[in-house]
Amino acid sequence: MNALSHIFRLIGEPAVPFSADPAATELVALMKAQQRYGLPSARMRMAFDERERQVCKAVRSERLVMDYKPPADGSVHLPAVDHPLYAQSLIFWAAVLREPIMRVAEACRRAGDFSTPDEVKQAARKIAFEASTMQTDRLRLSGFADL
Repeated sequence: MNALSHIFRLIGEPAVPFSADPAATELVALMKAQQRYGLPSARMRMAFDERERQVCKAVRSERLVMDYKPPADGSVHLPAVDHPLYAQSLIFWAAVLREPIMRVAEACRRAGDFSTPDEVKQAARKIAFEASTMQTDRLRLSGFADL
């Protein structure tokens, strides 16, 4: 138990089951929408980012009780995409690794099943670097880099 969760317990803010938390429920719904349709509007992207921040913060502070439990050996394992705990596992590892959910999903795919958290974190850093390089290339091609 970390210090922050200890403080919450002392002041009487109870831990909430994941399925009963409105922000967690909304985040899972947005994750499913993104998986099926993408997040077309800026409003949906902003809602997704805000809910992701809220829920990951609650997971780190142990204010959300999750059904997903990581493997005993400490490896990163995501259940199959159609598994009921897939979204919770992604959220859990995004909170632990302090990386965006979609980056964690791709990093886990690249690192392989039952990778160590360090291997997944390294893959996530590589993805972030690739994304920033691609963004720089887009700016250069559009002529904005010359301004």
